[in-house]
Amino acid sequence: MASPVLAQNASTTVVLYLEDLVTGNAAIGLTFADVSCELRKGPGSFVSLTLDALNFIEINQGFYSLSLTAANTDTLGVFSIRTLGGTIRPALLSGLVVSVSSITPTPITPPSTVAMFGSVFNSNGTPAAGASVSARILSQPTIVPGMALTNTPLVTRTDSAGFFSLSLIEGVTVDVFIGVANFRRTISVPGTSFDLFDLP
Repeated sequence: MASPVLAQNASTTVVLYLEDLVTGNAAIGLTFADVSCELRKGPGSFVSLTLDALNFIEINQGFYSLSLTAANTDTLGVFSIRTLGGTIRPALLSGLVVSVSSITPTPITPPSTVAMFGSVFNSNGTPAAGASVSARILSQPTIVPGMALTNTPLVTRTDSAGFFSLSLIEGVTVDVFIGVANFRRTISVPGTSFDLFDLP
């Protein structure tokens, strides 16, 4: 894994890869009670980090996120995190804490979006005004050049004519749900705006 570069005095998260002591395979299913982490800032000594269910979380297949506070990143220079535990191989992650003024953000171009639209009507032929329409990205994590996407549902409501429109990022796979119509469908968002109900 690449060595992380962290901004000074910033709360952040680092990713740790942990291996089983016996097999050398990914250590799966660990909790904060199974490991201990120590932090060394600059040339100082290692000090224990207090772990809990909020700052030490399993991501997937041996990868774990460790949340650091601003107090953990207050010293410029090299930092090291040592992870120990009875069933894991000792692990060491080193990186660099830099001044925020020395970080030059790379300009990010927002991803291309298209409109998904359609109309919802009641069984008596009248527009279903105020009906909730949601879309949620599937297959997390979803990475597009330069950024990660959340799977927080995007929600809109139909207008008085039963019409809705929702902007989606082209190329991602989403789960679309319209509760009042008992409609659920997984789609790959095309490159142009589209009527949801005209998709093959």
